[in-house]
Amino acid sequence: MINIKHFLILGLFFSLVACSNPSQPQFAAASSAADFKILSNKDAEQSQGIPVNLNLDGKLELQFQVEDLFTEEAYLQQIHHDTVYLMLGFVEKISGHHFRIQLQDPEIKSVSVYQSYQTSLSLMDEGPHMDFTDWIHYTSEWEAIPVTNEQFSSLEYQKDHYQRFPEVSKEEIMEAVRARVNDDKWLELAQKCDDPRSYPCGVSISRYFLKLEILDSQNEVSQRIVVFEVPMGC
Repeated sequence: MINIKHFLILGLFFSLVACSNPSQPQFAAASSAADFKILSNKDAEQSQGIPVNLNLDGKLELQFQVEDLFTEEAYLQQIHHDTVYLMLGFVEKISGHHFRIQLQDPEIKSVSVYQSYQTSLSLMDEGPHMDFTDWIHYTSEWEAIPVTNEQFSSLEYQKDHYQRFPEVSKEEIMEAVRARVNDDKWLELAQKCDDPRSYPCGVSISRYFLKLEILDSQNEVSQRIVVFEVPMGC
């Protein structure tokens, strides 16, 4: 008999397949850190979200909740000594999200938080799409986030933030397609793009970054970065 949780996972899996990307895997950096599984918002209805507690060097925990997360639970439970990669679900956005810092090391004097984001190009064919998450990007400058009583909310972005992208030509876009697939259909689609923002091309945020700067009692600073990978949709 099929477990309801397995049924939900299968349903989300096939919805992902329907929006499949014909290019290289979109989240190569993250997949090297963990094998993904689906934690659905359906699984989190009773708790109003999936609780995530990221242990950074055993010095502090970054605590927050999400509705959809595609990251292996065993990876989440590790002590992270380097950059942390998380893959969000389709309904999840990290803008304006509430976070709590739980200090575990009495030697920590302060924690400063900064945020940045990255946009990527996507080539769309109604449902299927080719996301260039390993190509050219616009990456914003780090922006400081106020922290009060070890709590903060991530910055919110407006429509113009999602559209920021370096100027690239139609020829450059077509060359990027050729490097990924040998398919006339996708080349014909790329031929229709007058610029990165003209359909069937489009630009959107593909990654959010949080940087935590930890100052200890010896006035030494260490940094940890959390990368939130965002599915670019269909």
